[in-house]
Amino acid sequence: MAAPAAAGFFYAPFQFRQVKSFSSSDKPSISLHAPLGISPLSLFAISKNPSRRDVSSRCSVDPNTLLEEEEEAEKEAAEKRRELNSTNLPWDTPTPRVEELFDQCGAEKDVEETTLASTSVTAKEEISNSLKFPECQNGKLAEDVAAVQGVKIRRRPPTGPSKHYVGPFEFRLENEGNTPRNILEKIIWDKESELKERRPLITIMKALENAPPVRDFIGTLKASYEHTGMPALIAEVKKASPSRGVLRENFDPVEVANSYEKNGAACISVLTDEKYFQGSFENLEAIRRAGVKCPLLCKEFIVDAWQIYYARSKGADAILLIAAVLTDLDIKYLTKICRLLGLAALIEVHNESELNRVLGIEGVQLIGINNRNLETFEVDISNTKSLLDEERGELIRQRDIIVVSESGLFTPEDISYVQDAGIKAVLVGESLIKQDDPGGAISGLFGKSISVR
Repeated sequence: MAAPAAAGFFYAPFQFRQVKSFSSSDKPSISLHAPLGISPLSLFAISKNPSRRDVSSRCSVDPNTLLEEEEEAEKEAAEKRRELNSTNLPWDTPTPRVEELFDQCGAEKDVEETTLASTSVTAKEEISNSLKFPECQNGKLAEDVAAVQGVKIRRRPPTGPSKHYVGPFEFRLENEGNTPRNILEKIIWDKESELKERRPLITIMKALENAPPVRDFIGTLKASYEHTGMPALIAEVKKASPSRGVLRENFDPVEVANSYEKNGAACISVLTDEKYFQGSFENLEAIRRAGVKCPLLCKEFIVDAWQIYYARSKGADAILLIAAVLTDLDIKYLTKICRLLGLAALIEVHNESELNRVLGIEGVQLIGINNRNLETFEVDISNTKSLLDEERGELIRQRDIIVVSESGLFTPEDISYVQDAGIKAVLVGESLIKQDDPGGAISGLFGKSISVR
């Protein structure tokens, strides 16, 4: 017998459970022998009642009893929804307790001295735990908020994983909506699963005490631009990409980073994703421990505050936040975490809608414009120019925001084009890393040497 109306019922972390309401004349029939014959509400009731988890006792239960449990679970879920909709929580700002903790710790560049020296591990853990992503804003599910804000990348499969377990039972939901729509969405879904294996936050907090001091990522970009009169270079250390495969066979991250620094890179970006880019946090740590003086950007697909703490413990000076993945509230909370730790946050946008969203968030200092279309994966550097029109460009200048052009930059003409559009920094990876001498290729990219060391 087919599963009765299972669509819309899912188990996934940070998701509110959605259940289907059945009228008294619309109650599903129940099979006592096949898990797929059990309605979602029955599974919910079983998961709440340990005595129902034994298979033999489950099969001896009277169907009327199961339906009563369904109705009870349905009433409980409805009551929770009513409470949620009637509660007016200030989702646009952190709670007073969190704000107070931030005020105590400090959130500016002196955080290295004030926060990490004076704030206990327990207090810092409380801050992080208080900044869990709210999955509901003003009574709306996070997915609904994301859709309204134009967030194109779904954080997880709409109906959860393909297999679901409730006590001893297992059932499947086959839904074409569970297929990633593009490579970035696939990466994000895998990243969510990967984070389930993370180490306890308390362990990472302790590692922060021995982390090297934070360098001024934004200040370094500004200084390079002022000194050379050309866009500051964030040179990227990456071995592979999903679209291009392996970019450098004999890959030594420390050697590449040293070469970049020697030839004029202001900062260095390090890919840390293992599955799709063959990177690692160990590469980031190795570069930092090798004495590379350039501030380091941890280029990770951030979906959880834990990743920011971990990046900091490995020596990062800045992290990447992708507006196509995160809601406005996510970005606000994550940038607060960055300020707490003294890190810069490079917020990446791909289109006009995302840029307008980010410009509406207070405190943004660094924006990256990715010239790659997320849907087609085509690269067009005119994207940088079109997004920095007169009105937005003027607003960015007034707020002293550094804009970084990313992807598709291969020639001195490309660099001149985006500089004329108003950017002050570029992030370049593929056109350098594929060369025999990645650092030596920098002068060819800019048309002259930009080394100041």
